[in-house]
Amino acid sequence: MKGITFLIVSIVLISCREMKDATVLKEAKNISLCYLSEEEYDKDSQLETNEYFEQRQVLKKIDLNEQQRELFLNEFLNQENYEALTRRCEFQPVYALVVDQKLYALFDTEYCPTIQYVNNKEDDQFLGVTTENTLDRVLRKLMK
Repeated sequence: MKGITFLIVSIVLISCREMKDATVLKEAKNISLCYLSEEEYDKDSQLETNEYFEQRQVLKKIDLNEQQRELFLNEFLNQENYEALTRRCEFQPVYALVVDQKLYALFDTEYCPTIQYVNNKEDDQFLGVTTENTLDRVLRKLMK
């Protein structure tokens, strides 16, 4: 009985978090996608003229217009693109999602499909991205 109760509470908490995330993203004034470098740069080698997330240089940044935003959010919020994190690969972010000038998430949709929700108030949260995800196709289209 405790197991069932725990499962129900977990599902409710995850659902509430997802609803909050959807609201934050849908109400955001600006949403930007960033393509990050493979190479990491320590603080001493970072240039002030460049932007960095997780010691990776932003190689390309696009501010999403309404059409791009709708296309991206449909796939980013699609729960079929996510699963419990069970991989043991080394997560190296390829993309950054910036919402209203604040880092919101780091993710990779191909090599180690994982998303890291960045939150200054709590520990960062990780979620697996399915290997057959529709998010990757949208990102490639937007970043070309």
